[in-house]
Amino acid sequence: MVEDGGQTWSTANLLAEYEADTRAEAEELAKPYIRAYEPRHPMTPKRNRLYRTADGWLLLGEGSFQRQYPYHFRVCELEWDSADASVEDRRR
Repeated sequence: MVEDGGQTWSTANLLAEYEADTRAEAEELAKPYIRAYEPRHPMTPKRNRLYRTADGWLLLGEGSFQRQYPYHFRVCELEWDSADASVEDRRR
């Protein structure tokens, strides 16, 4: 998931396409996408910093006038999908 100032975008749905056996494996799969992510703000970035957090990553973009734009990335596990009953069956 990618969150921008409270807005959750489906940009990271690419990550959901990958199946990983462990959380660590899922995080390794996510890293290249997170580093390559180009946020829509700031439009002319001066600096980007990527932090590792307890539940994912925080990309902090800095633009003109030192305004900062936070983007949060999280690795999520699909628990249930009403369109695919087999997801719950695989967890058993």
